Amino acid sequence: MNPFLHNAAAFLSALDVEHRIDLPFVHFPQRQVSFRLNPLAPYSDPLYFQELSIRYEQQGVRLIQLWEDVWNRQRSIVEARIRVVLGHAARVFARHTTLSRIDKTTLDGFMAQHHLHGSPQAKYKYGLYRHGTLVAAASFSARRPMLWHPEPYDSYELIRFASLASHTVVGGLGKLLAHFVDERHPGDVMTYADRDWSTGQSYEKLGFTFAGDTPPQAFLVHPGEQVRLYPHRLPGGVTADTLRRKGYLTIYNAGNKKYRRR
Repeated sequence: MNPFLHNAAAFLSALDVEHRIDLPFVHFPQRQVSFRLNPLAPYSDPLYFQELSIRYEQQGVRLIQLWEDVWNRQRSIVEARIRVVLGHAARVFARHTTLSRIDKTTLDGFMAQHHLHGSPQAKYKYGLYRHGTLVAAASFSARRPMLWHPEPYDSYELIRFASLASHTVVGGLGKLLAHFVDERHPGDVMTYADRDWSTGQSYEKLGFTFAGDTPPQAFLVHPGEQVRLYPHRLPGGVTADTLRRKGYLTIYNAGNKKYRRR
């Protein structure tokens, strides 16, 4: 058996006895959560994982796509997120935290430890502290004037939100978002939910409206190095076809769910 399948299934099984293994799936019926364990292999249908996630969501089940390269390279973050999903997380209440602006260094360091996608450029950065420890952080874009709208307004993007590993900050995102809205008075705030992990329900509870799915994202990954490359961001002189001849595989995630809150 692929070591990834064995190790990931063993980790999941140890967290909750109420589960069913049907590799590459591990199901937790009582929690309405399932995991699909995705080894690095050729996948011919770019829409397969997105359509699979949608089918599970329509049945009321949250499907998490657990990729071999993400598991191997960011295992501590992945395991912490799984513990939260399966109810093995410490709870911190946002009302017991202090909100403050944070700088780029603080944000980048926190996201590097607690978010699978790191910390891209952001204009506005906020954190929640509990007894001097940063327990949650969020970042927002600069304003984007929507001048072509009949009634022009300023739009912003919620770029990242993360909590301390293996913690749930109850009301954390809501507190950070409310502060940002009070401070910047946006016409709308938009964001994306990663379908590999999320159904977007946390955004819907905060008043966001589903605005559609984005197409699945393609990545080039070498089975040995297990580093994801974007086909449209390759170094000069390097093409996707060249990398495929060197053994790189093309994989597709499940895309994102786009949300907007007016």
